[in-house]
Amino acid sequence: MKLYIETSVIGFLYAYDSKERMNITRMFFRKSLKNYDVFISDLTLKERDNMKESKIMKELHRIRANMSKKRK
Repeated sequence: MKLYIETSVIGFLYAYDSKERMNITRMFFRKSLKNYDVFISDLTLKERDNMKESKIMKELHRIRANMSKKRK
């Protein structure tokens, strides 16, 4: 199954002001993300380049790298 990830989803991994959303997102990434064929748009990657939060940028890079591995 295909899954599109956009910037706000990655942002919820570090949403310390919304602990419930952060915890749900982290649990999904840990337990379920591997079951999907994940896609990130060029626009999301462009937004990533403008981000100042390095944790979010690292997570987007990790997802992008896993996408590349799946395509090979």
